[in-house]
Amino acid sequence: MLARQNRLNKREVQSALKIGSRFFVKGATLVITPNNCGHARFAVLVPKKMAPSAHLRNRIRRVYYDCVAGEIKALGGRDFLIITREAVSSVDECEKRLKGAMDKIKSKQSL
Repeated sequence: MLARQNRLNKREVQSALKIGSRFFVKGATLVITPNNCGHARFAVLVPKKMAPSAHLRNRIRRVYYDCVAGEIKALGGRDFLIITREAVSSVDECEKRLKGAMDKIKSKQSL
């Protein structure tokens, strides 16, 4: 689980959905907005339609949080909202899905 300072609250998630730029990757949509915190913050949305039980939704959310935990320092001051479209079962599978998008984001940030 990510530290509280690295997670978005409900109001920040709604704001990100309105003004964020979207990147589509296999099985998920990334919504990215700049923030004034100086560090990356994340939220993962798992629709009830995809995972009907809270147990499954929380499991998928934990896998995504574990996947991005090592990238927080490298991503800088941005808010990331991950909207899942397909379930992931392991951190390795999650990393494969998000690797391309994260590389693009890092390269744009360094410019």
